[in-house]
Amino acid sequence: MAIGPSLGGYLIEAANWRMLFYINVPIGLLAIFMGITLLSETEKKTTSALDSVGIATICIGLFCLIFALSKGNQMGWGDPLIVALLFFGIINLFILVVHELRCPEPVLDMRLFKNKLFTLSTIISSFVQVAMIVAVYLFPLLMQNVLGQSAMQTGLILLPPAVVTAIMMPISGKLFDKYGARTLVLVGMLIMTVSSYAMKDFNALTSFDTMMFWLSIRGIGIGLALAPAINVGW
Repeated sequence: MAIGPSLGGYLIEAANWRMLFYINVPIGLLAIFMGITLLSETEKKTTSALDSVGIATICIGLFCLIFALSKGNQMGWGDPLIVALLFFGIINLFILVVHELRCPEPVLDMRLFKNKLFTLSTIISSFVQVAMIVAVYLFPLLMQNVLGQSAMQTGLILLPPAVVTAIMMPISGKLFDKYGARTLVLVGMLIMTVSSYAMKDFNALTSFDTMMFWLSIRGIGIGLALAPAINVGW
């Protein structure tokens, strides 16, 4: 995660964009080999049943919603196909929730959300992860499409924040064991909010040092909040 943006920028400039996919082939093969050789097999449950309805409604519902949301601007939000897909996707996900609450062996156990701590943990950790991914997605668009910088330069600016986040994760884990989740999550999200607000003024006159500073501060907030928010739910 830390070296990915920088390595990706280098590969695009030194070779071509296809290398971003080719480089994952040996990594995937290594992961398969390690899984086969190092992971122990779980005990097979002969009495368990496949939740085919749950799997079908998840696949159909998410496909319809993702397709409609990705093509809505292009085809128009009033297009009959987009409207039908949105409606069909929502109906399928509604059926999923109702079915999973009644199914004895659900593929997605919705009953877990009856636990308020688990629900709060899921919501907060989802917000933090979305905030993290959004910045990684939008910042390269700003750097390359708006400011005209290279992929390599963009990757180098994204490297320090990723390293900071990676360093903060184990630190926040130790702090979580000592102080609990509430303070860490609140402080982390406050840091994320302040740094994200500061990033709204990034433009062609903003120095790279300033960008890296606020992105790194944001990385500290993400590192502080994410691990405790996930752990407290388990």
